[in-house]
Amino acid sequence: MGEENKVVYGLSNVHYSLYDADGSTFGIPVALPGAVKVSLAPEGEVSEFYADDAIYYLASTNNGYSGSIEMAELTQEARTALFAETVDTNGVAYETNNVQPPVFALLFEIDGNNHKKRYVFYACQATRPTVEHNTLESSKDPQTVTADLTILPLTMKVDASPVKVVKANVENTIEGAAAYGVWYTNVYTPGQLLSV
Repeated sequence: MGEENKVVYGLSNVHYSLYDADGSTFGIPVALPGAVKVSLAPEGEVSEFYADDAIYYLASTNNGYSGSIEMAELTQEARTALFAETVDTNGVAYETNNVQPPVFALLFEIDGNNHKKRYVFYACQATRPTVEHNTLESSKDPQTVTADLTILPLTMKVDASPVKVVKANVENTIEGAAAYGVWYTNVYTPGQLLSV
């Protein structure tokens, strides 16, 4: 398996892939340049049942994640895809109040002291990013945009059985090399057959 990472750092190769619920398929991943930070906290509860003066039974739920993604700036292509903005024939981008944001997969990579690791979070939805701009002072500090993310479990067939999957990851090791190498070619699903 190789030596495991002792520390991880960095964020790069952020991509998104739109989900077609009717066909239960993901599109080709599209690069999302300028990623600054991804912050995701688990959602779910732990239920405790007491008997015999102790915790007799413990159950937990995995309801996905919630958090945010911070970017240097979003391309118009990304704004159109992820926030359903429309561009008219005059090149003006606008948003309306009756369009729901699409479901997409979020893919990214982190580094470690021994090898890199790639992630995919499956059923993501993003809120429109906050609009905030500051006056120019003595230096040109870049502004960033932040969008809130909600990530829910997505039902997939794994070994012919329906399973609710939230995320997957692979490390750049001998065992994970095939999946790691094609991670941004299409959205990996558990148990997927890979041609080497």
